[in-house]
Amino acid sequence: MLYNIDFDIAASVISLFIIFYIFRKKGLKTAANRFFLALVTANLAAGLADIFSSVVNSKPDVTTLWKADIWNTLYLALHNTMPLLLLFYYLCLLGRYGKLGRAGKLLICAPVLFDYLLLLVNPLFRFIYYYDEQGIYLHGDLFLLFYVIAFGYMAGTVILLMRGRRSIPTAKRYPLIFIILATIAALIVQIIFPH
Repeated sequence: MLYNIDFDIAASVISLFIIFYIFRKKGLKTAANRFFLALVTANLAAGLADIFSSVVNSKPDVTTLWKADIWNTLYLALHNTMPLLLLFYYLCLLGRYGKLGRAGKLLICAPVLFDYLLLLVNPLFRFIYYYDEQGIYLHGDLFLLFYVIAFGYMAGTVILLMRGRRSIPTAKRYPLIFIILATIAALIVQIIFPH
């Protein structure tokens, strides 16, 4: 099965330009800029990991299971980290990140940490993804949980944005809304067209 990697290539190139812009113009003085850089870097790394996972998943007869597991796990871990980073970015913009405390941050991270745990044990139990007899990549019984967690983070971000919209300048507010809508649209497209 051939996977479409055009979107991943385009997203990786755009991410490179944004990273360059951050270092050239914005800098890393604020926590918000650091979280935004982490978000864009995770997007770049996820795009590259998705390209490699697509290549190994498309050629199960010439690759090894452990290579496929490494690339698929890396992609899913990075991809599932991005909604969390986006939420932290918004919390920084609203001035609430520093007020969370260690327990609050850990509580917010708990769902994605659970994702990581499932990915770590996936080679043993194949809850998230597995390969059929021909070596074709397939989603496991708990894969849908990854979407639920991502949508949960996105819902939290939308609620924060709506409640704190007055404290975000208009010039930043609309791009932030666009980022959220684009991210939600990308998740929906991925659910509908998994390859």
